Amino acid sequence: MKTSTTPSTPTTKRRTAKQFERDAHRARMAEIHAAAQAIVASGKCPDCGAALHRNSSLAGWWQCDRSGSGSFRRDLSGAHCAFQCFTE
Repeated sequence: MKTSTTPSTPTTKRRTAKQFERDAHRARMAEIHAAAQAIVASGKCPDCGAALHRNSSLAGWWQCDRSGSGSFRRDLSGAHCAFQCFTE
């Protein structure tokens, strides 16, 4: 019985390495998005405890209500907070 094997060429090795890197990146992004989704599900900023809101400028972008400059902040009661995350 004859089996065919693909020769291990430099191109094949590069493709395999690139695929490994892409898979590792996808796995890491899935971890980051899962952590962000858990934060969003809580409804509270992990840094200051204020509420979160979705910024519709980019898909999956969430920000603390205390982020942004004066007239754009939703919550002016506390100190400025720069928390933001992406769920997509």
